[in-house]
Amino acid sequence: MVHFADHLTLDAPRRTADGYMAVRAKAARTGVYQYLGSEIDPNNEHGLRDKGLVNVLRDENTVFDTAAVQSFIGKPITDDHPKDGVNAANWRDKARGTIMGALRDGDYLAFDLLLTDAGTIAKVDAGKRQLSNGYAATLEYGDFQHTDGTPCVARQAKITGGNHVALVDAGRAGSECAIKDLSLIHI
Repeated sequence: MVHFADHLTLDAPRRTADGYMAVRAKAARTGVYQYLGSEIDPNNEHGLRDKGLVNVLRDENTVFDTAAVQSFIGKPITDDHPKDGVNAANWRDKARGTIMGALRDGDYLAFDLLLTDAGTIAKVDAGKRQLSNGYAATLEYGDFQHTDGTPCVARQAKITGGNHVALVDAGRAGSECAIKDLSLIHI
């Protein structure tokens, strides 16, 4: 079992009457992700630990698996990744909001997020908008190929548990997941 942190960006936030920030954000995608070999093979069981960046395939059967998607619902939003994930013992110190729902948006999985911490909302307003999912997944190692021909050394076979979505400064998914509307709608 490998623990992952993927990075995407918040999209079109809205304010509630209580000052919370509600937003639907693309939070996972299909395709090829790059990880350090040490992230996916820390014990060097597959000879990848010292390889630098390697490609990992995420297909739609894994990303949109019903159990995988549902494992994120109700989980916390954090400001950066907590070292050991979020649990009942550290939730009060780490949670900055909640994942309220999920839906498919093309090749993306979008989450409905409710940010409830004023300091974290201020960071979003100041430009910290990228997201990174914290979750566990099982990998299959071998020679895999994305439909565009990109070779991959592993494939995520199953996402076994969403733990949190972290607000981060920079993410893996790149600029294609940018905030398109900076105006906030009050609801």
